[in-house]
Amino acid sequence: NIHTSTYIMLNRAAFRSLGQKLTRGDIVALRDPRDPTRLLVKRVIGLPGDEVLCNPGDLSKTVEVKRGMMWIEGDNLDHSIDSRVFGPVPQGLVLGRADVVIWPQDQARFLFPRPDLTRVIIPNAETGRT
Repeated sequence: NIHTSTYIMLNRAAFRSLGQKLTRGDIVALRDPRDPTRLLVKRVIGLPGDEVLCNPGDLSKTVEVKRGMMWIEGDNLDHSIDSRVFGPVPQGLVLGRADVVIWPQDQARFLFPRPDLTRVIIPNAETGRT
């Protein structure tokens, strides 16, 4: 988990000049959709066209992620304010991908995508399912 006192190395070029695409599981820094003066660090759960289960405990409520949007969640679901509260967010709010925790030193590590596909229905074109 990344806390407010954690320093991360942000790859601002990943999605802009390098042309990489957001992928499920990426950890991104973005502007808070409710208060653009605040920054959030969250994991990408759903991308455009995906259908996401809004709450792991309620299998009846899903949201389709529209074009240009994404579904984000914190890794600590019990204490995270994320898309489960404010819905899908514009991909344009992303400032970059969080690649490395650099402080505190005892928590320094690389951050790797870890997609959670247990709550996401991915469109057929991407999965090959019918």
